[in-house]
Amino acid sequence: MYTTASARFKPQYGADYNYSAAYRAGAAAGQGDRDRNLPRNARSTRWTSAQDRRDYEAGYNRGYSGDVTAGDLSYGNGSIHIGSDNSITWQAPSNARVFVRVDNNPEQLFAEGPSGNQTASWIEPGHVYVFILRDMNGNEIARDRLDLRSRTKLSPLRRTPQ
Repeated sequence: MYTTASARFKPQYGADYNYSAAYRAGAAAGQGDRDRNLPRNARSTRWTSAQDRRDYEAGYNRGYSGDVTAGDLSYGNGSIHIGSDNSITWQAPSNARVFVRVDNNPEQLFAEGPSGNQTASWIEPGHVYVFILRDMNGNEIARDRLDLRSRTKLSPLRRTPQ
């Protein structure tokens, strides 16, 4: 028998499928660990029900493996983009915060507002930059990643595929 609960984290569902909060949190955590080159660790004590724990683990594994689409983590319509000139552009449905994580360091607040464009002139080769757009409750809306680890000062800057 097919139920909504059994379909929560099936990869064949499109971006408009309503993933659970536990799945989205797991996917975001998995992506974060992957981006920081941390070992895989899908454990969480936040979720109390068995279904939420399964959803979290499924989301984490998809996030860590890089199989998560923007729709899997969507909490609302929004976007963020790192331009070739290191200009960060974002759009959110309401007031939001833009955070940046450089390599394995903790996230730092970069900007705030429902939309904007701000230059990150301090971006330089040899690092991984992840810009994360979050609503005011801390839920991730969108992210963009710039991997410059293989670039030298003389190489052109280029975005890595998501």
